[in-house]
Amino acid sequence: MPEGRKKYTKSAPLQFEEFADGLAWWNNREENTQVWRIDFAAKYADAKVKAEPLWKQAEQERQAATELGKKVREIDLQLNSLADPAQKLALQDEQKDLKAHQRQHEEATKAAQREGDSIYWPIYNLDLKNPHGKESLEHVAPQTLVAAMLENERDVMRLLAEIESLVGAMTP
Repeated sequence: MPEGRKKYTKSAPLQFEEFADGLAWWNNREENTQVWRIDFAAKYADAKVKAEPLWKQAEQERQAATELGKKVREIDLQLNSLADPAQKLALQDEQKDLKAHQRQHEEATKAAQREGDSIYWPIYNLDLKNPHGKESLEHVAPQTLVAAMLENERDVMRLLAEIESLVGAMTP
């Protein structure tokens, strides 16, 4: 707390000037193992370039599905006014095909949108790992992990043998 301040309240809130030390450090910080910078502008630009074609594809698929939906509704109106069973059957088959194509476009819309989103939205993830940190065990290849464990076990056995020989030499 700043000198002379006991607490913050609604009527005596934190003042902007009290952030001066933190802002000075922030503006002049240097990278180290605990502090690093992320070029968000570059990540943002790259993600947009990669995601926008997918989003445009999703929009085209959405428009195609909408157009097919309009044709399906037109056929519905025609079906209501027809009396001839043969004509109705032909229109129902055509409507069935249109609905199948519409579903394909809807699925393509979802897939393209999902793929574009999976490229774009992770740039806002605040859980970024320290680029200077050690690689964690979960990212080590299993073969490497097993080899390291075996090497440690050999060291333990060697040390136990040394201790055993020292203890044996000490006893009369």
